[in-house]
Amino acid sequence: MKPYEFTETERKSLECLPIAMCVFQRIGWKYHVLLVTDGYCQFLGIDRMYLRNSSTGPDLMVHDEDKATLENMLSYVEMHPEAVYPVRLRVHNSSGRWIYLRFIAKLREPQKGIRLVYVSCTDVSAEEDMHRAQSRARERSDSLLEKVLSTTDAAIFWKDADRRFIGANRAFLDYYGFPSVQSIQGKTDEDLGWNIEVDKFRDDERKVLQGNSTYREFGHCIRKGEVRDIVASKAPLYEDGKIVGLVGSFEDVTQERRQQTENGRLTHILENVPAGLCMYQLYSGEFVCVFVNRYFTMMTGIPSEALSGEPVDTIHLFLEAEDREWLRKTLLEMEETGRDETDGILHIRKKAGVGFGSFYVVVRRVVYSAGAHYYVSYTDITEEKEMERKQKAERRVLERVLEKAHILVWEYDAETRRAYFIKTANLEASLKNYGLGRDTVLIPDEVVGHIAEKDRGKYLDFYRAVKNGESGSIDVEFNLPGDNEKRFERITYLVYHDADGKPVQWYGMTQNITAEMRLMENYRREKTMLRQTSPENLFVKSRYNLTENKMLVFSTKENASVNITSDMNYDTVLESMIESAVDEKEKRKIEEVLGRKNVMRRHREGEQTFSVEFRRKTFHNRLSWALATVNTFTLADGSIEGFAYGYDITEAVLSQKIMTLLEELNFDLIGVIDMENRRYFLHDAVPQEEDSVRNWSEDLWWHLGERIRAHVPAAERDEAIAALSYERIKAAL
Repeated sequence: MKPYEFTETERKSLECLPIAMCVFQRIGWKYHVLLVTDGYCQFLGIDRMYLRNSSTGPDLMVHDEDKATLENMLSYVEMHPEAVYPVRLRVHNSSGRWIYLRFIAKLREPQKGIRLVYVSCTDVSAEEDMHRAQSRARERSDSLLEKVLSTTDAAIFWKDADRRFIGANRAFLDYYGFPSVQSIQGKTDEDLGWNIEVDKFRDDERKVLQGNSTYREFGHCIRKGEVRDIVASKAPLYEDGKIVGLVGSFEDVTQERRQQTENGRLTHILENVPAGLCMYQLYSGEFVCVFVNRYFTMMTGIPSEALSGEPVDTIHLFLEAEDREWLRKTLLEMEETGRDETDGILHIRKKAGVGFGSFYVVVRRVVYSAGAHYYVSYTDITEEKEMERKQKAERRVLERVLEKAHILVWEYDAETRRAYFIKTANLEASLKNYGLGRDTVLIPDEVVGHIAEKDRGKYLDFYRAVKNGESGSIDVEFNLPGDNEKRFERITYLVYHDADGKPVQWYGMTQNITAEMRLMENYRREKTMLRQTSPENLFVKSRYNLTENKMLVFSTKENASVNITSDMNYDTVLESMIESAVDEKEKRKIEEVLGRKNVMRRHREGEQTFSVEFRRKTFHNRLSWALATVNTFTLADGSIEGFAYGYDITEAVLSQKIMTLLEELNFDLIGVIDMENRRYFLHDAVPQEEDSVRNWSEDLWWHLGERIRAHVPAAERDEAIAALSYERIKAAL
């Protein structure tokens, strides 16, 4: 088939059209471009004479990936003459950028058997840009929501209509110590047992499921064995207009409650700070008031209904004449020049009419579809000075906190690798503590020399990641000339990104964690000792999570006369220990020293080791002396662990008692005989080469005989030996 030929008049009439249009005809298996209008050439930004030609006619500069879409549209319209098939294609213009055009095709038959497809084009680049921007914004919004849920400190949860948990964020799970959301799914608060006021929380949630929201309702919960103060907010979840569940969040306000009264007072003051605002619009050359807030009416003493619709000069009669003229001229100038903002100091007559107060005034011009609006805000300079004073006070508090916590903070310029330290009263001393002599340094260049060689590689890798926009922390060993002990630092960076995800701001800080590392080393050493160490007089050893009152590990010796099983916890083991004590006084002493709540309280106050000696009865109803010791540690999750040891100190106590007798009585020697184990403990008043306490076994009676022969007259020796025989002593006992 030959291409259709337009008459000269038809071609000229069509080509000069200002609308963008192309005419196609299918010849064989391909569509050929028969005609292109001037309007389409304008889209491309080129003259018709410079249109490139291809085997199918003038090149429309359509993107290669979109050419198949164009052909599909042409084929569909040719097969379905009544159809409207719009497509959006990319077209390359003369300035080198891709623009988006909407192609809409319509079939025409100028002659029988001749089918032409007329395609009109509309530039939709702006619409496409907006669509893509909205899509990116939605993606950023979804990503931001996910990040907020995973990183926010607020504990967030959601439940079904039966108050069963469906999900929760990381902060919620970490607060209660759950490893994953599966631990709570399908359960209610009552199942989990962490609410003290069960009825209150249940009734609140039932109200929410009826359509009522709650906001910052105060209550209590149990977290890891401790009662905590919380404020919770909850709202119904709707789906297709029906309530299908609820979503809630809570914050731990245990510490904040202690300052609730002071916070309430400050909040009341801030809510009542006078700051006036009025808004003007230009009507027929006059700036007329269209809105005033209650602070403005309080400041001027004029009711809002008397101000609405009045011109600026009438409203501002309370200003000095000079200031009134300044405000009127400022509004006119901003209207003429289009300037967005200006400010100044105006003097306002006080309500009593005596004297003037100074106010900082800001005039802002905001353009809406209905025209420009002018906002004039009045802020008492006294308030600003008070705020400045508060900021200085907060700054001093921050400096003291940084100093007490041994924290150094800086702003980091990733391009120049320069750190600018936040100035505090003791900055110079703090910098000297890190081997730095000025408040701006190159990092990591000037610091890497102080990092232990084993940590330098990961330290430099960490800074490369920080420069690329990653937030994080690293623990390194830090050495200065003259340091005799190891020192450890935790370096942390927070990186902020713009809307496109590009890192724009870096903040770094370092904290001395030597004490923390030593504590962890002591904790590891204690675990090793618990696992490996077993002195002869150690009859029981165990490890507990004191916060959760849970036994983690225990071990006892045979014949230890202790009743500990794997299903026991710290409290029940302590009860067993107290039960074995001889009298009530010692039982009270054990509870006072080793009671779990007392141990945890004193641990938080700085103590780490707790010991008590007491007399106890064994399973054979024998009297013995025991030493119970608990060593405590705080773990990274805030829980407290305790390592408990029980020692039999009977021999040591008896030895001490015997030595006391030796000092009080003029005896040469005193012996203690263990009849059950046929053991004999000998104490010499006169020092011997060997230990003063000797353990005799098989030769015990021979040794006694030798002592009698050395000290007892001959006439009485046989009687003395017979009196001290094993059989006679056992019978006497």
